[in-house]
Amino acid sequence: MEQVIVAFENETSCKRIRDLLEGAGAASCIVCRTAGQVRRAAGMCPLVVCGYKFPDGTAEDLFEDLPPACAMLLVAKQSLLDLCRSEGMFRLAAPVAKGDLLASVRMLLQMGGEAGGIRPPSQPLPGGRGGPGPGQGGAHGPPRYDRGTGPPFSPEKEYGQRLPAGTDGPSGAGKPLIPAGR
Repeated sequence: MEQVIVAFENETSCKRIRDLLEGAGAASCIVCRTAGQVRRAAGMCPLVVCGYKFPDGTAEDLFEDLPPACAMLLVAKQSLLDLCRSEGMFRLAAPVAKGDLLASVRMLLQMGGEAGGIRPPSQPLPGGRGGPGPGQGGAHGPPRYDRGTGPPFSPEKEYGQRLPAGTDGPSGAGKPLIPAGR
């Protein structure tokens, strides 16, 4: 079972998310309460699930210090998610359904296992900064992830508003995939 860092300033949030992830068998968790603790433990885990702020910094500051093979899933209110400009950071608006959180964590862990890392390759910035340099990609081997450059996609792209079950929405929205009684 993969290890995941669960880091929230609020102890109750840490406990709830740890219990959910471990109870569902999705991951074993290392609980941290400060950004400093996450920085020290990040080398052991492919994923950090965290809130927006810590006593010693923000999630965005922490993201910049994580190793390239470590992804971040930021769980916070939409207004706080809108403040984050770091590309490559995965975001999930709170309050979040248990199933959505579990599915997101499982997907990110699977992506990390298949590709050897979750963060997409860097793109060059205007002016020649970023992107692969000598020995960092192209004909010289696999690309290296570089801080400060963005992924080829926008992880915060919105696909529409979530509707409660039973309201006007796509057919089958909110209905179980397998009917009861089977």
